[in-house]
Amino acid sequence: MRERIPLLVGLTLLAAALLLGSVAIGSGIRDRNRNDVVTVTGSAKQRITSDYAIWDMSVSAQEASPTAAEGRLSSAADAVRSFLLSHGLTAGELSTQPIYTETLTRGNTVTGYRLTRTFAGR
Repeated sequence: MRERIPLLVGLTLLAAALLLGSVAIGSGIRDRNRNDVVTVTGSAKQRITSDYAIWDMSVSAQEASPTAAEGRLSSAADAVRSFLLSHGLTAGELSTQPIYTETLTRGNTVTGYRLTRTFAGR
């Protein structure tokens, strides 16, 4: 029995290490998106006004050909950009992302194209 004591101690230490590692990994997975959340507690005694926000929006166009979809998307994106700039947003606060293209299919047949452009502001 004495010769098995080191084996039992080793297995106990290994089990403890696996348990602690699992707890640490589980905590990390649970908390990985904490930066994406705003948590507010308590109460305010007066109205608070903020002049800082980060937002994004997207505009899409869907047509049978990529050229037609690009034409509609371009018109819509120009209208959105003009609207935002005419309502107080400055060009430095507005960023435009590259166009995302999605090929729409039914089975093996291409049925159309959806193009999307994303805007972000701060």
